[in-house]
Amino acid sequence: MTARGSSADPVDELYTAPLRDFITRRTAIATRLREQGKTSQAKVLAAIGKPKATVWAINRVARTSPKTVQAVLTAFDRLKSTQLKQPAAVTEAAGAFRTAVERAAHAAIDALKQNEIATTLDTHRRIANTLRGAAATARPALVAGNLTKEETPGGFDVFEGVMPSGRRPVRAVASPKSAPPAAAARPARDDMALRRAAQLEAEAGTHEWDAQRASAAVAKAREQLRELQQKARTAARAAKTSRSVAERARRRASRA
Repeated sequence: MTARGSSADPVDELYTAPLRDFITRRTAIATRLREQGKTSQAKVLAAIGKPKATVWAINRVARTSPKTVQAVLTAFDRLKSTQLKQPAAVTEAAGAFRTAVERAAHAAIDALKQNEIATTLDTHRRIANTLRGAAATARPALVAGNLTKEETPGGFDVFEGVMPSGRRPVRAVASPKSAPPAAAARPARDDMALRRAAQLEAEAGTHEWDAQRASAAVAKAREQLRELQQKARTAARAAKTSRSVAERARRRASRA
């Protein structure tokens, strides 16, 4: 394929299409390529499946705002390095990674809304998780805006077997001989605990966002309920008035 970014790149042409036009655009481009004698390119392009809305939105962000996606990767690399070498700074690095992921997720949600695609709390969760997972296992596709599926965020596996070299500051003991045999394993356990804490903190950011969205949804529902109750009271009064008018009309008709 032509280098990404070229106006002649059929893959770029496909991925920049609105999601609702994905299949139609794919068929048109593949047909054009066959007519040009580029059968191998046509075959490759025709095999590209329509991505889920969440994946399409992330690809759109990668293509329209590459710095937003690069910020996620930079924060991920910093968190990884910190967890392995500077456990004491994990909290700050985890917060920066969470912020970068949330910024990219919000941009993806905006892309969906601009294309009149409904979003839910689960949409946000899946986008955020895919960003975390792709930062570890699908970086080239994430950067190129060519993701084809949702990714699952990893746990300790994202560090590819690298063991932490940093140590948390520990208080000195009166005598090394007094330390139990298990003390030598504590630093490694502490590092693992810090890494797990960082992962949980990143997940907490998504849950906080979900809670905010849920609270907003509850407030909106309450407002709608109040409006419906007001309409019901108005309708009840109108019905009572109509019944009174009807009753008077019946009485007049009876007297006549």
